[in-house]
Amino acid sequence: MNKAIDLVNGNIKTNIVKFAIPIALSGILQLLFSQADIIVCRYFGSEFSVPAISGTNSFVNFMLNFVVGFSVGANVCISNAVGAKDKEKGERVIGTSMIFGLVSSIFIAILSILITKPALKLLNADAQYFDLSVQYLQIYFAGVPFIVLYDFASALLRGMGDSKRPFYFLTAAGVLNVGLNLLFVIAFNMDVAGVAWATTISQGVAAILCCIVLIKSNLFANFHWKNCIFRKVELVEVIKVGVPASIQSSFFSISNLIIQSSINGFGTDVTTGSGAGASIESYLNTAQNAFGQACIAFVAANYGAHNIKNIKSSFRWCLIYAVGISAILSVVSCLLRYPLLSLFANTPESMEVGSIRVLINCGSYVLYALTDCPPYAERGMKYSFIPMLISLIGICGSRLLFIFTLFQLPQFHTPMWLFLTYPISWVLTGVAHLIAWYIISKKTFAKIEADAKLAVENN
Repeated sequence: MNKAIDLVNGNIKTNIVKFAIPIALSGILQLLFSQADIIVCRYFGSEFSVPAISGTNSFVNFMLNFVVGFSVGANVCISNAVGAKDKEKGERVIGTSMIFGLVSSIFIAILSILITKPALKLLNADAQYFDLSVQYLQIYFAGVPFIVLYDFASALLRGMGDSKRPFYFLTAAGVLNVGLNLLFVIAFNMDVAGVAWATTISQGVAAILCCIVLIKSNLFANFHWKNCIFRKVELVEVIKVGVPASIQSSFFSISNLIIQSSINGFGTDVTTGSGAGASIESYLNTAQNAFGQACIAFVAANYGAHNIKNIKSSFRWCLIYAVGISAILSVVSCLLRYPLLSLFANTPESMEVGSIRVLINCGSYVLYALTDCPPYAERGMKYSFIPMLISLIGICGSRLLFIFTLFQLPQFHTPMWLFLTYPISWVLTGVAHLIAWYIISKKTFAKIEADAKLAVENN
C-alpha cells in the first residue's frame, strides 16, 4: 500500500494532484505512442503514410471505446469497496473485471479486423492511402486485447489509489515503442505496418506489467485466479455503471466518425491538417481528463465511505484543477500552434487547416472541462444513465443535427464550421451537467444522511 494514495483520508486537494499527475503523464505517453507513429512515418515512411494513419483515428476510437468504457465501471466498483473497507468484495471485482475485459476485447479485436475495409469505405478514405490504412488497422486491432487489459488493470489500480505504477510501466513501454518504430520503419522498411507492430508489442508489455502488479503487489485487494470468473453480483455492478459510459463513448465516436467522414471529403490536405490539430487537442484532453479520472476515484471511494464532506471537496477541487489546466494549455497551444503543427503536417494548406482547428477547439477547451468532471462525479455515486443521456443529446445530438441540416448548405459547408460544432456542443452540455450534478448530489446526500440517522436510531 506504500504506493497508493489515500482516497478518503488526508488532504483531499493535495492528494488529488498527486493522484492526477501520473494519470496525465500516462495519457500523454499513450498519445506519444500513436503520434510517434505519425512523426516517424512523415520523415521515414511513404508519401501517404501520414493520412493513412491520421484518417483512421475516429474508427479506432469507435471500436475501442465501447469495451474500454466498462473500465469506468470497474474503477467505480473497486473504489466503492476501498471506501467501505471490503477487501473480499474488491478481489471479486478485480477477478470479474479482468475476465470480462479479456473476453470482450478478443471479440472486439476479431470484429474490428473483419469490418476494417467496409468501414474505411464508409469514411471516404482516399484511394491513394486506402490499402495502407487497412494494413495499419488490421495489425493494430490484433493488439486490442493488450490495450483493453492495460486499461482495465490500470483502472483497477487507480481505483485503489495507485496511479503511479501504470505510469511507470507506460513509460517503459513508450521508450520501447519509439525504438521499435525506428527499427521497423527505417531498418526494415515496414512503413505503417512497422509502427502498428511497434504499438502492439509495447502495449503488450505495459498490460503484462500491470497484471503482474495486480497479482503480486501488496494492494488493498489483489487478483486471484479463483476469482477469475463471471460473478453475477460484481458483473452486474460493473455493467450497470459501464454500459452507459460505453454507450456514451461509442456515440461520441459515431458523431466523430461522421465528422471525420465529412473532413475526409475535403481531400488529403484537410484530412492531414485536421488530424494535426486533433493531435494537439488530444494533449489538452489528456491533461484535464486526468482530474476527471481523479474525480471518479475520490468521489466513488468517499461515496463508499458515506463521507459527504469529502465528496463535495473532491468534486470542487477536481473541477477547479481541470478548468485551470485547460486554460493554461489553451493559451500555450494557440501561441505555439505552428511549430506544433509542423510535427504532423507538411503542406501550407494542411498547416492552415490545422491552425483553424487549434484556434477554435484548443482556444475554447476550458469549456470541455465542464462536460467532463460532473459526469465522472455522478458515476462515482453510481448515477450513470443521466450523464450518458445529457452527453448524447448535448454533444452527439447537436453535432449530428448540424451536419445533417446547416452543413448541407454551401455557406456552412466548410471545415471551420465542422470545428465550431465542438465548442458549441460543450457549452450546451456543460450547463446541463452542472444542473444535473446539483440535483443528483442533493438527492444522494439526503439519502446518506437519512441512512446514517437510521443507523444511529437502530443502535
